[in-house]
Amino acid sequence: MTPDGRSFLVKTLARFTASLNDPALVTAGRVNVLASLMDTLARIIALCFLGVSSSAETPQCCCPSPLIQAEEGRNVSLPCYVDPSVDLSAYTVDWKQTDLNNVVFSWRHGHENHGAQAPSYRRRVTINPGDLSRGNLTLQIFSARLSDSGHYRCFVPKLKTFCIVHLNVTKEINVRSSTTTSPNFHSTTTTLKPDDPDKLLDALLPVGIIFLLIVVGFCLKKRVTIRQCVGELKGQKRGVDRSIHVELQSLENSTLKDDKNKAS
Repeated sequence: MTPDGRSFLVKTLARFTASLNDPALVTAGRVNVLASLMDTLARIIALCFLGVSSSAETPQCCCPSPLIQAEEGRNVSLPCYVDPSVDLSAYTVDWKQTDLNNVVFSWRHGHENHGAQAPSYRRRVTINPGDLSRGNLTLQIFSARLSDSGHYRCFVPKLKTFCIVHLNVTKEINVRSSTTTSPNFHSTTTTLKPDDPDKLLDALLPVGIIFLLIVVGFCLKKRVTIRQCVGELKGQKRGVDRSIHVELQSLENSTLKDDKNKAS
């Protein structure tokens, strides 16, 4: 209820109370009292309905998404509008980051007011002028930064209404997951980006270890085989040496025997 409405209601009740104490009204009987009472009640009811209707038609700022998540480097929108819709193109409109008390966007006299804007937001934020004529104050932020995180207030001074949006900017995710869902299973596939050498090394390290173990095992096996071959060759050589020694001994004995026979 407006201040004028409250003042009128107080005056009407005071007038009714004074009429009850009027001797002329009392002597006139109950009819005049009831008539005065009905008139006062009708005024109060009408005033209440007028007050509710007036309050319902006052435009209010609405922020349908109080929390906005954004990735660093991406564009992000902070939605805000007035309900019921009002042409705000000739109004003063302000967006402010309340944590740092920075003016993010300012609209004055049908144009952007860059003089009041914080340097970190220049050429990075805007509002569509065509949307303002429809009561839409949605703020566009280009190439979001981590420092942009915080609370943002959308304010229309002439309407004395505002709402607040919380923006949370996070670092860019280097490993992206693609998820496939079916009635029987849920699988997740992770793709490594080439600009992530640490994660690529972690993925290739187990493969390298397995390959190294295979090479070492193969070499050890070959080493045992070589030793066996060398042993066999040495054994064969010893056998040949014995054979030759026996043949030489036999030949020597035969020669001595022939020499004895010739001498006799």
